[in-house]
Amino acid sequence: MKITSLEAAVKSGISKNLIFKKIAGLEREFFPNYPYNINGIKKSHKLSNGCTLIAFDKGNVIGYLIPLFFKSKDYLQILTIAVDKKHHKKGYGTELIKKCERIARSLKLKSVILRADVSYPILKTLKN
Repeated sequence: MKITSLEAAVKSGISKNLIFKKIAGLEREFFPNYPYNINGIKKSHKLSNGCTLIAFDKGNVIGYLIPLFFKSKDYLQILTIAVDKKHHKKGYGTELIKKCERIARSLKLKSVILRADVSYPILKTLKN
């Protein structure tokens, strides 16, 4: 399991476009009624101040978390998060959130928020 920033993944040789395509595919799978497309993902990544997180397994992108920062607020919002279904219940979602929390602490933000429809998988992940 490896969790890294999108920028670090690109520096290690993984194509940014490949990462965006994988995120877009997961968005369509998990949020079929309102998925972010590649352009929306690129825009959201810019708003993440370079803090988009990517989860890897054996070199493959299997999850992501995109935080959203607000200039005048003392918190960040998890805009979107998903992990490939084949990798559920292996700790990837929890690790993405923990890494996001560490980023928030390093920036001296007071909280991390997530707005989501009630769904058991995300609630269990948040509880962990």
